[in-house]
Amino acid sequence: KLAPGEVPSIGVMLEQAHGVGITVAATHADGVKPALGADGLWRTTVTFPDLTLHSGEYVLSAYLADAKGLVMYDEWLHCSFFAWEFRSLMPGLVQLPHQWT
Repeated sequence: KLAPGEVPSIGVMLEQAHGVGITVAATHADGVKPALGADGLWRTTVTFPDLTLHSGEYVLSAYLADAKGLVMYDEWLHCSFFAWEFRSLMPGLVQLPHQWT
């Protein structure tokens, strides 16, 4: 339970469906404060505009923690599975920005 006046941290983890972690995003690490709605629920949105995953199956987990992200209050493990198709068939997890010279 949150202490009076405490703003929680919200985080998400992206993994391959078979357990290889790819990335984590958390409000406390990014200096973002979730918004408290009139219904008493905390909300925030995270986007990954240049997500260059290779084709495969992935899963998202979500976390609610204290303001510093140290104490987990709740977690939703593997709450959203999805399949992704990249524009070409390449091994690996992601396409990193790069240049050829």
